[in-house]
Amino acid sequence: MRKHLAILLAAGGLLSLAFAPAPLPKPAVPSKDDLKEMAGTWEIVERTSSGRPLKSKLSTMAIAGERLTFYRATGTVATQWVLTLDASKSPRWFDRRRDGKSNAMAHGVYELKGDKLTMCYVRGGADRPTDLDGSKPGRWKEVYKRLKR
Repeated sequence: MRKHLAILLAAGGLLSLAFAPAPLPKPAVPSKDDLKEMAGTWEIVERTSSGRPLKSKLSTMAIAGERLTFYRATGTVATQWVLTLDASKSPRWFDRRRDGKSNAMAHGVYELKGDKLTMCYVRGGADRPTDLDGSKPGRWKEVYKRLKR
């Protein structure tokens, strides 16, 4: 009797392990997804400061991984930045930190719709925008059209 009970308990223990649930898949990280979607070369189609149009010496922007590079119309590099996204926020947040000796920072919000990227941001220690309205004082707004992935 004890022998049968021991066998039943051992078999029950093994069976309970056989039906253990599989681990859950890792959730997608929306910020990394957005970085992948942003990868490529973008043409600057609109650039404003406090709602006023800016004449820009910049013509394109390229995003590769967390690197953001602005190019002049001549094709030379104007500035390079490190881009950090937080797609869990609404609207989605970004921070960019100037590469090199400068401590320049910009933080703002962005919207990515297909081949159109809109960014609204402030510089320095000003409060992050809560919308894409670039007409407010101290805000920059940039609209980009994708040229290539």
